[in-house]
Parts: sequence; structure tokens; C-alpha cells
Amino acid sequence: MSKKKQYLAAVILILAGLLLLGKGIWDHRAAKEASPDTPPAVSEPAQSEDQSDSEESETPAASAEAAKERVLKELLYDNTYEYIDEFRSGHPVTYTFYADGKLLVYYWESDEMEDVPIGSASAIYTISREIDEITITWADNGSTEVKPFKLTKNHIVLGDSELNKVHKSIYENGKELS
Repeated sequence: MSKKKQYLAAVILILAGLLLLGKGIWDHRAAKEASPDTPPAVSEPAQSEDQSDSEESETPAASAEAAKERVLKELLYDNTYEYIDEFRSGHPVTYTFYADGKLLVYYWESDEMEDVPIGSASAIYTISREIDEITITWADNGSTEVKPFKLTKNHIVLGDSELNKVHKSIYENGKELS
């Protein structure tokens, strides 16, 4: 092949490469902007990682489920949230959520030095795909509740109750849970 044809072939290959690179960047930005399924609590770096993963191997539904799990892992699992119960003379109640779907609820009595647990309940919970509804099935009587649910950093809205993240040591059978 002559030198002229070699240069022409090299220029064509370079242009084709630039076009493919530009299309990849354009598609990535368009997918990032048009992704309404991503919860607002997910940070930008996590979104871009999700996009590249989903483009390679996942369907949009699987990508949305992965984003949901990442949000729940970061903000909910193994965390304890507390609210003050109006019906129990203003005593605190804590909800601790675990990744296996277990929910532990503790009722506390406050004294001058510390909060002392005076009762507990356990349940199994599931959260909707949109992270806007929670279903709780109580272990003691098998009753099920479906409540509106909103999860943000350090704060949960569970039905009509607003819970704030707390750091309390909770023990079960002498073993610290959180």
C-alpha cells in the first residue's frame, strides 16, 4: 500500500474512534439525565457507577433494584432510629432495621443517667421498590401494617411518626446488636 493510502486509512480509523468515543459519552450523559428510577439519596459517583454497570450487564429493573439496595444499606440497615411516643408519656421508642428484614423495636424508660429498655417487639419488614412504603408484620400477633415510608440521611418518616437516627447500645441475650 502506498504511503498516501496508509495515511488516509489511519485518519479514517482515528475519526471512527473519536465518533465512537463521543457516542459513548453522549449515551452515558443521556442515560444519567433520564434516569428517574434512581432515588434522590444516591450520590452522583454512585449513579455513574450504576450507569456503567447497567450498560454492560444489567437490565434497568435490576439496576434500579441495585440502587435501592445501596441506599438501604447506606441509610437503613443496622441503624437505629428513635421517636418520642406521645401515648407512652413521652418515652422514647427505637426501631433498628437489619438487612435480613428483621426489625427490633425497643421501648425505653428514661432515668437521670441513661435510657433503660423496658420492653421490646420484633417484626419482619419489606420496603417497596420505590422506597415509599413499608410493610411490617409483627411477630407477637402476626398482624401486618402497610405505612408510608420516607428515608433520608439521619431521618425516617414511618407512617405519621418521624424518627431520627440515634446511637444506642442495644443488647440481646448479652450480645450487643448495634
